[in-house]
Amino acid sequence: MSGSPSRRSAPTQTTVLLLPRGANAIRHQHRVNVLARTVVVRPPISFALESERTLGLEPRAAIAHACSLRFRPIMMTTFAAIAGALPLAIAYGDGTEMRRPLGISIVGGLVVSQLLTLYTTPVVYLYIHRWGRKNRYKQTQLLQAST
Repeated sequence: MSGSPSRRSAPTQTTVLLLPRGANAIRHQHRVNVLARTVVVRPPISFALESERTLGLEPRAAIAHACSLRFRPIMMTTFAAIAGALPLAIAYGDGTEMRRPLGISIVGGLVVSQLLTLYTTPVVYLYIHRWGRKNRYKQTQLLQAST
């Protein structure tokens, strides 16, 4: 030998992705949905309230501004969650007949909830703002009438 240590080839390693089953799969789906909902629902409303207070925008302009700011991060988060659940939905082979419906329901649920959230968040924000304005108007009328 020439004094250099002999090099052995590293053994080939195979990475195995263990997918959750049963109750763990349901908890995994719940975590994905909670993550997606937290990112999707709260920031547009927070941004709209901040725009109303700091920039002095009307509610409709504030929610439009907030939605335009948050659309890309919201979609990226949802697509990342869908990409994480896609292997469950398109898997094939032995034992996948039990996991495929879960994957399909996760992906379908994320798509449907994303569409509903994108349409309903601005509408609900405006209705709540309108309802609050009506209540404040009624309260000021009652206070003025009582004095």
